[in-house]
Amino acid sequence: MNILIVDDDIVDREHIKRTLSKSDEKCHFTETESVDEGLAAFRAHKFDVILLDYRMPQRDGIEMLLELKNEPIEDSVAIIMLSNSEESNLALECLKGGAQDFLLKIEVTAARLNRAIVQAQTRFELERKLYQSYKNAKKVAEHDTLTGLANRYSFEETLKSNVNKSSRSKDSISLMLIDLDHFKYVNDTHGHDIGDLLLKEFATKISHCLRDSELFARIGGDEFAVILKNKNNNYLATKVSDRILTSLSTPFHINGIEIQMSVSIGISIYPDNTLNADELFKFSDIAMYRAKKLGRNQVCYFEDEMQKQFLLRYKKEQALANAIGNNQLLLHYQPILCTKKQTLVGFEALLRVDR
Repeated sequence: MNILIVDDDIVDREHIKRTLSKSDEKCHFTETESVDEGLAAFRAHKFDVILLDYRMPQRDGIEMLLELKNEPIEDSVAIIMLSNSEESNLALECLKGGAQDFLLKIEVTAARLNRAIVQAQTRFELERKLYQSYKNAKKVAEHDTLTGLANRYSFEETLKSNVNKSSRSKDSISLMLIDLDHFKYVNDTHGHDIGDLLLKEFATKISHCLRDSELFARIGGDEFAVILKNKNNNYLATKVSDRILTSLSTPFHINGIEIQMSVSIGISIYPDNTLNADELFKFSDIAMYRAKKLGRNQVCYFEDEMQKQFLLRYKKEQALANAIGNNQLLLHYQPILCTKKQTLVGFEALLRVDR
C-alpha cells in the first residue's frame, strides 16, 4: 500500500509509520512536511491513501484537502485527516471538505488506524461510483440518445449561460437553427429506421463543419441548433452556413438508398437583434421559417440587412463554384501601355466567365 504522509512533525510521522508497520499490510511511505510538498508528491506519484495533518505552518491541511477536491475524481485518493485538536466542529469541517475520515492523533493505534484506512478507501470507492453514476445520469439528461449531440435542455442552458457571459465580455453570439427540408418524406417513403440513420449521419456530417468549441444540439425531431461565439460573429455565421450547405451537396447513402437532403437555416445575432436568450431563439426560428417560405435550401438572417449581405456573398460563391464546375472560366490578357513612350509594358490577367 502506497501511503503519503503530510505532516510537519517528524515525531508524528515516525509514530504513524511504526504503528502501520505492525499490521500485516506491507506499506510504502512517502513523507512531506508541507502542503505544497504534499501536492507535488500527489501529482508525481499514485497513492492508495493520504494521511494529512490538519495544522501545519504556512498552509493548513484543509487547504490541501480543498485543492485535492478539485482534482479529477479519476486521479483523487482516499484521505484521512489527523489532528491534535479536539474542537467539536473540526471533524465535520474536514469531512465536508472532502476527507473520508478524521482521527485524533492521541487516539491513533495500529488497529484504529488500519480500520480507518480500510473504511476511508471503501467510502472513497463508493463516492467514485456515485460520481460515475451522476456523470452517466447527467449525460443522459443533457444528450440526445439517437445522435449523441446535446439535447434541448443542454442547449437552452448553454445559450443562457453564453448570453450572460457575453453581456460582460462584449462578445457576440450567432444562433443558427437548422431544419431538414422535407424530412417527413424520408420517414414516409423509407421508414423511421432509415430516417433515424439519416439523422445520425447528418449530425456527423454537420459536426465536421464546426469547431469543437461550438455547441451543436438536436432540439427536436429534425431540428438542430448551433451556438457560435466570436468577436466577428456575423462573418463566422456566414462562413459556417456556407460550409453546411456545401457539405449537403453530396447525397447520403443509407443502407443502399441514396438520399439528397437540404436544410433551411435561420440565424439571429446577439446583441444586434436582442439581449435576451429566449428572444434570440424566437428570432432564429422566425428566420428559419422565412428560409423555408422562400424555397428551402437556403439561409435567412433575422435582420434584413444581414440577409442581403449573406445572399450577395452566397450567390457570388455559388456562381463561381458553378463556373469552375462547368469549366466556364476563361483567362484573358489585357495589355498595359505606357502613354508617354507608346510602348507595351506588361499585361493584366483577367479571369472571366464564358457564358
